[in-house]
Amino acid sequence: MVVLRCGDYSTKEENGELIDKECHIYMDGILHENLEEIKRIVMKKDFDYVAVISGRVGKGKSVFGQQLAKYFDTSFDISRVCFSAREFIEVTTSCPKHSAVILDEAFESLNTKISMSPEFLKIQNHLSIIRQRNLFIFLILPSFFDLHKSLALNRTQHLFHIYGKGFGDRGRFAAFSPDNKRILYIRGSKYHDYNAWRPNIRGRFTAKYVLDRAEYEKKKLNHLLSQSAKLETLNVRDIQKIKLVGHLKINEGWKIKKLSEIMGISKQGVYDMVKKYEDGGLNVQESS
Repeated sequence: MVVLRCGDYSTKEENGELIDKECHIYMDGILHENLEEIKRIVMKKDFDYVAVISGRVGKGKSVFGQQLAKYFDTSFDISRVCFSAREFIEVTTSCPKHSAVILDEAFESLNTKISMSPEFLKIQNHLSIIRQRNLFIFLILPSFFDLHKSLALNRTQHLFHIYGKGFGDRGRFAAFSPDNKRILYIRGSKYHDYNAWRPNIRGRFTAKYVLDRAEYEKKKLNHLLSQSAKLETLNVRDIQKIKLVGHLKINEGWKIKKLSEIMGISKQGVYDMVKKYEDGGLNVQESS
């Protein structure tokens, strides 16, 4: 491993005092050599860089992503960690050229099963628009195989899969080049098998935060709470629409395509309504 000095970061002590700390990253040597080449290409040859970081909960994918972001951009801070399409678009539009930006836990926005959702279409279109900004972008999500095919194969350069050898182990990565990433996606998608094709590099990384951990976890928790509220609480009109769509599909045998056209919503939107109708137990909030 090599030790890299990557600027400073601010953190709060127990007494509430804000202090600056030097940021050092312990990085796998082979990984470092490859990142140096990526940085040179982006900075000198007018490219941008988009990578996927996948892995199960608790294996360290967010920490790893933050380390890479801080390596590429020493000014990287919590304001460039995004948890929604809206925030991601705002940040990547306004940040300086050559900035590093993370879209963290991006499953809801980039999932292949909701590929026609407004969230996905916004991000897909925006990633094309911001090419000339020469940014370093990291998409962090639980499963690479749930990423929409166009992003997985064409718009992202590398995959870093974060894993551990059994329960209690973390801090390992497997890096895939564009070609190997493509083969892995094609061969491994059916069973989400990361061993379906070989990585270019395997290595270790440390569990060192390069941002203030408490500040990061607070921002993430606030996002998750807001998402939970959106998913669990529906107003009366939403309930009525779900009941109507569910009844017509389940009891009357209407086709998804017909419901989509009549209701003016996507086919996936119809599927989601039917599922909620079948599951039941929806919370209702009276409209004001």
